[in-house]
Amino acid sequence: MSEPPAKKRSRRTEPDPGPASGKPAASKRAAPASNPKKAPQTEQAPAPAPATPASAPHSLSLEAFVTSIPDAVFTKDLQGRYLLINEAFARLLGRPVEQIIGRTDMDLFPPEVAATRIARDRQVFASGHAVTFEDVEHTAEGVRVWLSTTGPLKDAEGQVFGVFGSTRDITRYQRVEEEQALNVERLRLCMDAAQVGTWDWDIQAGRIRWSENIASLLGGVPGGPGDTYEAFLQRVLAEDQTRFAEQVATALKAPVDFEAEFRMYVPTGAPRWMRSKVRVLSQGGRATRMIGTLKDVTRDLQLEEESRRAVDFQEQLVGIVSHDIRSPLGAIISWARIMAAGGPPPEEQQRTFKRITSAALRIERLTRLLLDFARARLGGGITLEPRRSDMRELLQKVTHEFRVAYPDRAVVCEVEGTDTHGNWDPDRLAQVLSNLLENALKYSPPDTQVRLLARGEKEQVLLAVHNQGKPIPPELMPHIFEPFRRGPQSSLRTAKTSYGLGLYIVQEIVHAHGGTIEVLSNLEEGTTFTVRLPRLPPAALELMRRRAPAAPQRT
Repeated sequence: MSEPPAKKRSRRTEPDPGPASGKPAASKRAAPASNPKKAPQTEQAPAPAPATPASAPHSLSLEAFVTSIPDAVFTKDLQGRYLLINEAFARLLGRPVEQIIGRTDMDLFPPEVAATRIARDRQVFASGHAVTFEDVEHTAEGVRVWLSTTGPLKDAEGQVFGVFGSTRDITRYQRVEEEQALNVERLRLCMDAAQVGTWDWDIQAGRIRWSENIASLLGGVPGGPGDTYEAFLQRVLAEDQTRFAEQVATALKAPVDFEAEFRMYVPTGAPRWMRSKVRVLSQGGRATRMIGTLKDVTRDLQLEEESRRAVDFQEQLVGIVSHDIRSPLGAIISWARIMAAGGPPPEEQQRTFKRITSAALRIERLTRLLLDFARARLGGGITLEPRRSDMRELLQKVTHEFRVAYPDRAVVCEVEGTDTHGNWDPDRLAQVLSNLLENALKYSPPDTQVRLLARGEKEQVLLAVHNQGKPIPPELMPHIFEPFRRGPQSSLRTAKTSYGLGLYIVQEIVHAHGGTIEVLSNLEEGTTFTVRLPRLPPAALELMRRRAPAAPQRT
């Protein structure tokens, strides 16, 4: 509906007096009183004008209001005759005002529309209360929506003597509401897809409102992390509370947007890393509101760390290939050329053969470490070939090899329990024992002994390797089994032969057997690596299932 012109007019009819008119006495215009007897003519001051009834100013005010309001407005009597309308209502019907006043809905509207309007009037008469409703109209220009209200007109005694009504074209507002609803749904979809929640902190009221998806974002916390800042702060990990609170306090003193990262407690599992982008709203330089987003970035940070490690691995791998393999390979080539040219003097030949063999073994060992690392890190894990094995025999074999290799060191082997058998991969377990024993000898004083222990228990077998060297630094303990992590080097030779892959591969082999490995290190007791292996690891169970023959079918 278009806006009405600046000048408007209204029409009001005066129906015949009497009860049938439904017009209250208060709405009538008063006329001067008449006397059948003629008064004598005397010279005197002119008689005062007749008094205007008290209802006249109210009637004029009503007409002025109806005329000025942009909505389509009308009043009707009890017989449904239009008494008062404005230009907006006339335009709505497409008729001049004069053709509407005094007529009924049956005269002005199609029968079905008129019946609906009459029924609503009767509803108002019966209830004595106003009703509001929406009508949808389909036109050539499209759908139009009208918001209408019809209510009773009552006199001073509360008696209904007619109805009033107003109609407003709310098509534009309806479209705005629909677009807003669509925008809300679009926002929800984006938030769900991005796994982002929002929050709104009314600083003056002291309340925080959370988006609907905050519960799923925080692992099923109903209602979010509390409706106050204090309650929310309690959900932040203690180590991060002070830093986050300082950021908030700074923004409250000098309103400025900021970004924060902190860990939050969730109902199950480890605390999660959260990232929040905060906008501070202010009035007169004083912060009045904070709105922000909340996103779980735990996985993002893990991916960043993995990416960083991948880059580090590439750099370290390049260093290993360019130095640790190139150096012994160069030595082998050099000595091979010497041998091809006639060889060294006879007294040096045996030493030359040992140097070539040592360099080749160094390359072989490094290649095996890198291959195991690639399988564990990039492939499907360490492969096993489990079979019936005795840990006592395996321990004694490895101990003998190291006693030969380190004749000046004391290597003690102990076995407890009568049953030390299990289904394991003996070659891989020999690799575990060799690595742990080599580290124990490498990081302990020459005049101290290294102890190996195997103990058969009910459902598992325990292995322990102990030395009396300096304790592992506390800052290194959480990362001791990570790849390319080297322990404190005891000598330059140790640094050159350590690649930081041994303990990582040891852990992968133990885990492949379904076992566990842990380390205890202090100044008083030294360092002990303890491995616990189930007698029948998962890999052995799977192999047994594959080898189990099918049951013969009965004939």
